[in-house]
Amino acid sequence: KQRFEDSTIGLIVVFGVLLLGGGSAYMGVFNVGALLAPFFDLASTSLIPVVILLVLTSLSFYLAYRFYVNNAYLEDLSEEEDVRFVNQSFGFLSRFGVAGELANLEWKLIVRHKKSRTYLMLSAFFLLYGLIFYTNPQYQTEEGVHPIFIFVGVFITGIFMIQYGQQFLSWNSGNFDFFLNRKNGVKQLVLGKYLLFIAISSVCFLASVPYVYFGVDILLVHLATFLFNVGILIHVIIYVALWKPKPMDLNKGAMFNYEGVGAAQFLIIIPLMAGPYLVYLPFSLLINDYAGLIALGVSGLIGILAFKPLSQLNISRVLANRYEISSSFRQEL
Repeated sequence: KQRFEDSTIGLIVVFGVLLLGGGSAYMGVFNVGALLAPFFDLASTSLIPVVILLVLTSLSFYLAYRFYVNNAYLEDLSEEEDVRFVNQSFGFLSRFGVAGELANLEWKLIVRHKKSRTYLMLSAFFLLYGLIFYTNPQYQTEEGVHPIFIFVGVFITGIFMIQYGQQFLSWNSGNFDFFLNRKNGVKQLVLGKYLLFIAISSVCFLASVPYVYFGVDILLVHLATFLFNVGILIHVIIYVALWKPKPMDLNKGAMFNYEGVGAAQFLIIIPLMAGPYLVYLPFSLLINDYAGLIALGVSGLIGILAFKPLSQLNISRVLANRYEISSSFRQEL
């Protein structure tokens, strides 16, 4: 568990094995179940497989025991190469003043702590999410795009914003009072998070450009959903996430850790699923799929142009409830 949380290589290996097993069966290369079937058949008639499993279990226990004996100090388990990323930042964000500097600090927080770093790595992994749908003949159409591709596009280009943004202020629960006691501190904190979400969503969109291999339509879907994400959904996600935020310990891992999770994190799926389709489907059904994509992209552009008043709604909400939020963050975990 410790290695899984702290090692990028470990994460890649685990998901690589899962993808290899599932992908090979799906593509018809080989079936893991068929390869293991003789072993399980033998287990029903012989004790040999049971003995083998007992030996492997004992060996695994011994290896785990030796591992923790040799690493009695848990901080020694951290990969040293991760340190070099801690002080990296998005240089261009500094052009946006205090909010940009806070966005850079937020990025360093993400890289430094286990839970946020896990979200970042999972975001990179889920960029492959489209391979499940774009290669499936069930979703291929002669003209236009399948409606499910809209959700896939929203997910791929906005995965980090969706995951990390659900606990919008909880990431700063330990130092929220610092921003509360500074002039425009809360406002700059919120704007900094906006900048970071937009920056990482832009990186996700650029990383998804190779999906054009499956057709220009896929690239158009990603472009339209990206614009909708940074123009509209970003405000909706933050608005829902501001409903009774809860404190969170950043030093704990993300696996089976539900700190900072409340009702808002479950309700956020509603606008995430319904929002894009409320814009896309009317135009898609009345005209065609491309008209739906244009409507989705144009609505996102309008949201980008109206960024200041829309973001001010969430800033005002934080300021109006700042003392209640601060009080909830002082609760013991």
